[in-house]
Amino acid sequence: MMIGIDNLSRAVDYNDEYNTKEGIIHLMYEVSTDEIILTKEGIDFIKKYWGFEEIAKILFEFEEGKGDFTDSFKTKEAITKWLENYKCIEW
Repeated sequence: MMIGIDNLSRAVDYNDEYNTKEGIIHLMYEVSTDEIILTKEGIDFIKKYWGFEEIAKILFEFEEGKGDFTDSFKTKEAITKWLENYKCIEW
């Protein structure tokens, strides 16, 4: 399953790493910095497997004080809203 496109227009396929907290944090960092743009399948995977609120909690707690996510998203609610309104790439 292709979950996104990287900044070199290469497909980013699903792998088991995205089922771990470390893997999903890494993926979401790349999405937040536009290194990867998610496809509809990618955002659907995140919503179904993790849930937007759980992703927001993981990112906020992991990055609290480090600035990677919290500079752009001051609250868990802001991260959740970003995911809910995420514009997927058509591929």
